[in-house]
Amino acid sequence: EDSRNLTISINGNPPIPIPEPSWIPAPQTEYMYHTDLTVGIPLEQLRDGESIRFKLSLDSTQRWNWPQNLIYGLTFRLFLAPAAAPPELADVTNAVPAKSYLRITNPTDAIRAEYIFVGKDVDWSGRGHQQRKHWQTHRGKPHHIIGFSTESNSGFAVQWNTEWLPDQENFGVQARLYYPDGTYRVTPIVTNLKLAPRPYRVKVYAPEPAPRNWVTRSGAFQQTIQIPDSVQYASGLQLLWTSWSPCYSNGLFLNDHLIWSRSTDCYVYATHEPVFEDLALKYLETGENTITTALTPLVRGHMVHGMEVQWPGVQIKVRY
Repeated sequence: EDSRNLTISINGNPPIPIPEPSWIPAPQTEYMYHTDLTVGIPLEQLRDGESIRFKLSLDSTQRWNWPQNLIYGLTFRLFLAPAAAPPELADVTNAVPAKSYLRITNPTDAIRAEYIFVGKDVDWSGRGHQQRKHWQTHRGKPHHIIGFSTESNSGFAVQWNTEWLPDQENFGVQARLYYPDGTYRVTPIVTNLKLAPRPYRVKVYAPEPAPRNWVTRSGAFQQTIQIPDSVQYASGLQLLWTSWSPCYSNGLFLNDHLIWSRSTDCYVYATHEPVFEDLALKYLETGENTITTALTPLVRGHMVHGMEVQWPGVQIKVRY
């Protein structure tokens, strides 16, 4: 909130500005978000055989005199000439069943593999773009990817559960492999995949813009989501969002009905994806739906932190 002008300096060189994320409305400093940003570093600022020293700085001016960014991980990425024979994904059936196996045909000496979905799904990257290569990190490690394995003997085989994958005409899968020398190599994307027939449909809905400074200690907040489909056929509902310090929530409401109450994580980044299959389905409406968070009450007469809902807010999946 109102923290600005984050920069990074490498090996004592002049600071490099870290831009505000372009996918969040201006002024971005008025929104809560957890995302990954990338800046270029001139190669001449790096020294062969030596470690990298870096310094982060932030403008000291902030409206309540506490400027801050929480940095959960920092990666220095150097792009090298591609190897002659990149690893490849094993044949992925064009009609992906509900539980499908992914593996690598030529893992050579790789020590782990990570599988990435390319298509339309809930966006955990803090961008709000559901159609994308779904790759994001937390504390320098991938999260909410579709598979991870260190079992090289099996070709890093993993079982990908697509039960809640939204219906779509075609999608892709890519793998990233890590090698003992500290380098990564990626496979070509296997494209034009489709879901095998299943006795239900899954739709994912993006919310309208999240409110500014969505912190429940500050008040009640609302966000709307349009559902154009007939919800009378809904058989499952999933709400999905990221937050910081959700233990200080005072509940999340769907169309004025309490649907989720506080969890136990305090002062930490968290992701939420509860599934509802009973009474909560009656709270859904065809057309406009409202997500509300209530004001976090005082505890023993004192204000507590409040849950911070991160951009883009609450996304919804419905199974029909």
